[in-house]
Amino acid sequence: MEISYFEAIFDSLYHGPQDLQPALAAMKEAGASQIKTVMVLIRKLGLTLPEADDVILEAEAWKDEREATLRLRNGFWEVCNGEDEIEEDQDKLQA
Repeated sequence: MEISYFEAIFDSLYHGPQDLQPALAAMKEAGASQIKTVMVLIRKLGLTLPEADDVILEAEAWKDEREATLRLRNGFWEVCNGEDEIEEDQDKLQA
C-alpha cells in the first residue's frame, strides 16, 4: 500500500500527543510496516529518523515485535562490523 494511505489514517486520528498510540495501532492494523510507520512519523510530525524509530520501538502497538526487531538489528550490525560471519551451507545461510 502507498504511504499516502497510512498518512490519511494518521491524519484522521492524530490531533495531539494523546492520539499517538491509537494512530499507531490503527496504521499497524491497516497493514503498515514499522518502516512505513516511521516514514509517516517523519513526514507528519517532523521527527528525525532516530526519534521516529524510538517511538516505534516503545509503541504499545509494536511491543510484541520489539525484541525481534532489536535482535535483527544487532545481528545485522555484528555482521557489518565483522563480529560474526555468515557461512553458506549448501542452500542455506547460517550466522
